[in-house]
Amino acid sequence: FELLSASIQPQTTGGRLDWTIGTLGPSESRLIEVTYRASQSGTARHCVSVQYPGAMPIEDCLTTQVTAEALFIEMLGPNPDVPLPLGQEILYQVSVTNRSDRRLSGVLLSDRFDAGLQHSSGASPLEWAIGSLGPRETRKVGLRFRTLAPGKHCHVLEVTASDAPPARTNACVTVAAQAQPDVSINKTGPNQMVVGQEQE
Repeated sequence: FELLSASIQPQTTGGRLDWTIGTLGPSESRLIEVTYRASQSGTARHCVSVQYPGAMPIEDCLTTQVTAEALFIEMLGPNPDVPLPLGQEILYQVSVTNRSDRRLSGVLLSDRFDAGLQHSSGASPLEWAIGSLGPRETRKVGLRFRTLAPGKHCHVLEVTASDAPPARTNACVTVAAQAQPDVSINKTGPNQMVVGQEQE
């Protein structure tokens, strides 16, 4: 754990924090608020003891279970800064990972995408049932889309589980406007001709 702040500044001795309270009157209490940041998952046990001259220390402990964000999602695809032509097929690689030490069930992947993109399965949003993910397991899903309109078009992906908070990511592509061909026609010839005369 990392100490972020305390309402009364402590003295640090190794991994221990000490506060000098001073004198407490009858029925008087003193509140110390401490804020920590968990740096890794696991079980943390915090113990606080108070001691004053001529008495045995009094101790109280609290156990905290720290869990990492279980679900992680990543979507790899085209560079959003490189324009794609109309009608271009796009391939995305989506990775869904269980970063926790426990099995996750009911994992569901959904994709909300703009109207300028087309998927063969239908309109936005689309959903894929992934099922269960074991500890540290990653599941990959390939998605194919086609560009339908010029402009910037984005996906918003979300993965949920029955026993973990959701995770989200997004990805965008830029589709170039179709250039109009520059075509002109010019016809030349004489203003007058004689019957039977040939003209190129």
